[in-house]
Amino acid sequence: MADERFRKFFDRRTSELYGEDGLPENCHLLHRALINSLMNDFQGKAKLRRASMCLDGTPVVYSLKSTRNADVVPFRMLVEPGGLGITVLEQINISLRVVDELLHKLGWEFVLHDLNAVISRVFPWDADTTRKLWGGIWLGCDLSKDDVQLRLYLNLRYDEALCRWQRLADVLTWFSEGALAAQLKMSFEQISLYAIPVGLGLVISEQIHAIRLYVGVQHPNHESMLKAGINKLHGSERDVGFVCRSFTDAFGPFIQQSVTLGYDFILDKGRLMQPEIKRTKIDISCQLIKRDKLYLLIPLIIDLVRYWNLDDQKLNGFLEDITECFGGFEIEFISLGFVEGLEHITTYVKPHGFKNT
Repeated sequence: MADERFRKFFDRRTSELYGEDGLPENCHLLHRALINSLMNDFQGKAKLRRASMCLDGTPVVYSLKSTRNADVVPFRMLVEPGGLGITVLEQINISLRVVDELLHKLGWEFVLHDLNAVISRVFPWDADTTRKLWGGIWLGCDLSKDDVQLRLYLNLRYDEALCRWQRLADVLTWFSEGALAAQLKMSFEQISLYAIPVGLGLVISEQIHAIRLYVGVQHPNHESMLKAGINKLHGSERDVGFVCRSFTDAFGPFIQQSVTLGYDFILDKGRLMQPEIKRTKIDISCQLIKRDKLYLLIPLIIDLVRYWNLDDQKLNGFLEDITECFGGFEIEFISLGFVEGLEHITTYVKPHGFKNT
C-alpha cells in the first residue's frame, strides 16, 4: 500500500479544517499508527477469514459527520489491520498489538485493565472456536483539536443469539456495580425480538468513555427499527419513516441484516456505566446495492442532510479530496444518530485502490 496517499489525504483534510497549525501531535501519532497497521503484508495465498469492515476486504474507510454545527468536523478514519490470508485469532492479535503500543505511547496505559476484561469476555480463545469466528477487530480514530479518540470495534457475528447477549451482559456488568439495571434488561429483551448482536464498539480517550452495542435487524423496516429502538427512536418516528421511505423508494426493500442499530452507553469518570441509552444510531449498509443504482446514493444523502437542515457544505469537499488522493470512492454506509430526534448523518466512504478479494 502506498502510504503517500494516506498522508496526502490527512494533510489535505486537516489543513482545510484546522489551518497551518494542524492537529496536535497525539493526532498525528494515532493516525500514523493506524496507517502503519496496514503497511505490513500479512496476506497469504488463501482466504482464512472473512472481512469484518467491508465485504470486499477494503481495509480503510473515511467518514464525514454532517451536523448542525458547521465548525465541528473531526478527522475520522476506520482501518482493519491484517489481510484476509490470516486467521481471525491472528488478526485479533495484530489489532491488539497496535492498540497496546498506542496506549503506551499516548500515556493511556490505565485503559489496558478494562480493555483486557472486555476482550476476554467477548472472544473465546480455544482453537476450535476461533476457527469459526468472523472478522476480528478493526480500529478507528476521531481527531480534532479538542479531542483525540481511539476506537475499537469487536465483531460478534458468531454463535447463537443467546450466547451473544450473554457476552454483552458480561461486558456491561464489568462496568456496573453488579447485575444489569432493570430498565437495561427490559431494553435488551425488547431489542432481541427484532435484532441480534453483531458488534461492540469502545471509545477510548485516556479511559473507556463509551460503549456501543451494535445489533443487526433481522427484517429491517420502519416498524422493526422503531420497536428495536425503544424510547430513543420512538420519539423520532417521523424521522425514521422518512429515512425508510427515501431509501426503499430508491433501492427497494432493505435486505436482511443490512441495517444495524447502535446503542450508546456512557461511562462516568469513575468508570461506571450509566444504564440509560444515551444515543441510538441507524447504520444502513450500501454494500449490497445493485451497481446500476449506486449513482443514486450521493443525491439521497444530500436530500437527507438538507431535509434536517444539517450542514451540507463540507460533504462535496470531502468527496473531492478522496477522489483527488485515491482516484475515486464508493459509499459504504449511511449512519443516522438520534438523541431525542435526529442529531447527525454520517457518510462512510471506502477509497479506490484497496480492494482485497
